[in-house]
Amino acid sequence: MEAGTAPPSRFEVVQLMAPKPGVAIAHVRRHALAGDGDGFSEITLYVLVERDGQWWLAAGQNTPITPPPPQ
Repeated sequence: MEAGTAPPSRFEVVQLMAPKPGVAIAHVRRHALAGDGDGFSEITLYVLVERDGQWWLAAGQNTPITPPPPQ
């Protein structure tokens, strides 16, 4: 189960929107702290909804950030 886990990271909230009460859309960037190329970074888009005082993840998209191919 550990094979796909993220390494130690720094998180940055790029943008947070609340289009209506009880709904939040968050764009988050995660930077892997390991500089040895062993870790991976990603950008994410999360849609959260509030139900009965609890926030729930309704949808999410995680996209790895990869270096461009050599030319």
